[in-house]
Amino acid sequence: MALFKQANLNQIGARQAPATDRLIIMLVDDEEANRRVLSSLLAPRYQVLQAADGLEAWKMINAMPNPERLACIVSDQRMPGMTGVELLQKTCADYPNTVRIIVTGYSDIDAIIDSINKADIFRFIIKPLDSNDFLMTIKRAVESFEMNARIAAHQRDLETRIQERTAELQLANDSLKQHQTELLEARRVAESASHQKSEFLAVMSHELRTPLSGIIGMLKLGLRGEMGDESRQRFELSLSNAQALLTLITDILDFSKIEAGKLDLEQIDFPLADTINTALAIFEERAVSKGIDFVLDIDPSLPAFVRGDPTRLRQVLLNLVSNAIKFTENGWVKVEVTRLPGKLANGLCRIGFAVHDSGIGIPASALPRLFQKFEQVDASTTRRYGGTGLGLAISRQLVELMGGQLEVTSTPDVGSCFCFELEMAPGEALAPAQHPADEPHSHQLHILCAEDFPTNQMIIRALLEDRGHRVEIVENGWLAVQALARENFDMILMDGRMPEMDGVTATLLIRQGGNEECKVQATDIHITALTANVSPTDLQAYLAAGMDDFLTKPLDERQLHRRLSEVIEKRLRLGIALPPLLRPSHSDLNGLFDITDEDDAPSPPSEQVQTADAVEPDLLTRMRVRFAQDWPIRLAQLRQAQQDGDRESAGRIFHGLKGSLGYLQTPPSLQQRCGEMEHKADQGAWDVIRDVLPQLQQEIETILREPGWN
Repeated sequence: MALFKQANLNQIGARQAPATDRLIIMLVDDEEANRRVLSSLLAPRYQVLQAADGLEAWKMINAMPNPERLACIVSDQRMPGMTGVELLQKTCADYPNTVRIIVTGYSDIDAIIDSINKADIFRFIIKPLDSNDFLMTIKRAVESFEMNARIAAHQRDLETRIQERTAELQLANDSLKQHQTELLEARRVAESASHQKSEFLAVMSHELRTPLSGIIGMLKLGLRGEMGDESRQRFELSLSNAQALLTLITDILDFSKIEAGKLDLEQIDFPLADTINTALAIFEERAVSKGIDFVLDIDPSLPAFVRGDPTRLRQVLLNLVSNAIKFTENGWVKVEVTRLPGKLANGLCRIGFAVHDSGIGIPASALPRLFQKFEQVDASTTRRYGGTGLGLAISRQLVELMGGQLEVTSTPDVGSCFCFELEMAPGEALAPAQHPADEPHSHQLHILCAEDFPTNQMIIRALLEDRGHRVEIVENGWLAVQALARENFDMILMDGRMPEMDGVTATLLIRQGGNEECKVQATDIHITALTANVSPTDLQAYLAAGMDDFLTKPLDERQLHRRLSEVIEKRLRLGIALPPLLRPSHSDLNGLFDITDEDDAPSPPSEQVQTADAVEPDLLTRMRVRFAQDWPIRLAQLRQAQQDGDRESAGRIFHGLKGSLGYLQTPPSLQQRCGEMEHKADQGAWDVIRDVLPQLQQEIETILREPGWN
């Protein structure tokens, strides 16, 4: 069949495009003449490739370096080997962007159907061809190819952008996840730091208050004895300084608790005027000694009793008045407590507190930082007046916790006024105490005390036996359980931290009736915790374990007396018979510390005796004698712990030595060395301990050979 209609042959020909820009048209026909005619028609505009059959065409396509420029395949249907439909079907699968055109005769209707169904052809052309129609078909095929190419390029661009955007989003998501992970880690670290801070404060509270407990306790016991005026003055001055140090430590711990949000306020009824009068009475003598007037003006219309936290209110007023007197050289200090006008809901009343002074005043430039921690007006203030700069910061936060705002107005060289107001509910009158703090107890208690620190053992024994009570002291919680199993007691004073078994574990064991080895009957015995560690976490642990209450170290004699009174009243109400109290005799007091007459401390040399009061061996000497007796045991325990690699025992012994040597007024360097060895023991640094222990032994035993130690 002729390929072209005769009338159209003269129209073949067109402007030739540059070879580098031309797309590829492949002609597939087993008749060379047909390929030549079509090639001459297309060559001016396109790059033309020719193949004699489908198989040859397929090989050429697969061998092309740039198949993406193959715009169109024009294939005859009937060819030997591979037909046109078979060729176009394969290209449809592997080169879908190439436009496919099939040339066939009218008789090839089946081929046309197959080409549509299987090869997805763009056009089918019936022979003979019309040249104009053919060129138009090729043009549209190329336009379709170019459009598809642009669409594909745009799609690839979109896919690239999507991938890039997805990568950006993934990166952002990864960054967010990383940030979230970092935040979670930061939160964990912060919570861990907060927990460590609480633990640190707990340890610091215990470590600082424990030696202070011994110091203050010994000074108070010493003041109860007979002594000369000069000795009494020294004891009183030492006690005052020790209590000031305790106040400073309490301030630091209080501020840390406030910052951590762990300071809870009491809500109890208390007499407002009496509380303020009692708290501020101590300043009258200080004011007189400085030659200034001290005025306390309490509004008589105030409620007699209010509900709140008397301890924290007293703490704020003490700090403000102390500062006022400290910074006033001439003139006056006045405290005003007034009922402010205005009615409040729920019966609350507005109470104003103001502390005025005619002191040095505060420059306006210093006021903004006045309530910041560790801040004072300037360095000269610290050098001249002392202080840490914590008092006002604590006072302000305490006032805020109580619902007020501490404010200040001041003029240099004229004076200052610190004031705040609180909304307080009227309270109820308190029932009179059945046992005032200074009233001797009516009955004797049999008290079990679990305390591992020898100096504290001596102080507690002295405080209790001096009041006429029977005391048995054990060194750890397990010994307390054993003692309670074999003997009846009225109460237990239980230290929190002890070797072998701590106070919490011992209390739990007592409350559950002991164990198979040691049965306890008195599971409801009153247990009071003794602790220098006053953190809320530890106190909650004590109470949760079944302890009834707690006393903090250093022991306050009034609180101890009151607690003993409560236990006496409780036992009597339960119908438990208690022996009438018998005051200890002189010989009883002489045996308070388990020292026999022959081991008793010698009297001071005659040239040191100023008065007859000095003949009685003092408590410090007794403690030193007891330490000297105990030292060989401690040394043997240290060597055994070193031999066994027992970090806990070695650390505990060094810790006890450090505290004991502090109580016994040895050189600070010796106490410091014991503290260093405690840390080395905790770290298992046995080489260091082996090198230092002989030197430490020599220094201690040199001291023990001095007068008053043996």
